[in-house]
Amino acid sequence: MPPWLEIVIPVRNPGATLLETGASLGAQIDRSFGVLLSDNGSTSGQEILTQFCDQLKAAGIAVRRLNPPCEHGRVQYWN
Repeated sequence: MPPWLEIVIPVRNPGATLLETGASLGAQIDRSFGVLLSDNGSTSGQEILTQFCDQLKAAGIAVRRLNPPCEHGRVQYWN
């Protein structure tokens, strides 16, 4: 059964803050949620994106990673 709530995290060229976010999500008592990590054309930080997904998987949290086929402007991307 899919999680009843999915947290969408839009990123581009993520830094260490994303790993802090992963630690915070992994520390939640109620883990009946999933995460959609949407990467808008990152040119750096690929290892951080992979570590973030691994963090969540290790905590038993469903995570999906989405890469749009082309880069979007910020407002268009968020919509």
